[in-house]
Amino acid sequence: MRKWRHVYLDMWGENVYFIKCSALMYKKALKDEFNCELTESIKFTDQARFKIYIDPADGTPLYIIWVREWTSLAHELVHCVCAILKDKGLWLDDCSEEAYAYLIGYLDTQFRKG
Repeated sequence: MRKWRHVYLDMWGENVYFIKCSALMYKKALKDEFNCELTESIKFTDQARFKIYIDPADGTPLYIIWVREWTSLAHELVHCVCAILKDKGLWLDDCSEEAYAYLIGYLDTQFRKG
C-alpha cells in the first residue's frame, strides 16, 4: 500500500494529504486512512483528483490530492491551493498572486520528497 504524505499548513491551519498510486489503491487508501468514501465515481483511466473531505473524527476539512503520475501534480495543486486560499478570503489577483505561487511551490516540493 502506498503511504500518504501529509503537510500541515501552520499559517493557514489546514491539512493537505497526497498519494500517488492507481485509482483502485486510492479508493482503498482513502477508506483505510480517513474512513472516507469516494463521493463520485472514479474510472480506471482517471489520472488525478483533488477533493475536500470532512474528517469524520473532528469535522475539519481534509484537502486530498491523488495522482497516478507526477505529471498531474501541478494541475491538482492549483485546485487545492485555490480552495484553501479562497476559503480564507484570499482571492487570486495581482496582490495575492505571490501567496498562491509560493504555496503551490511549497506543496510541490514537500510532496515530491521521499
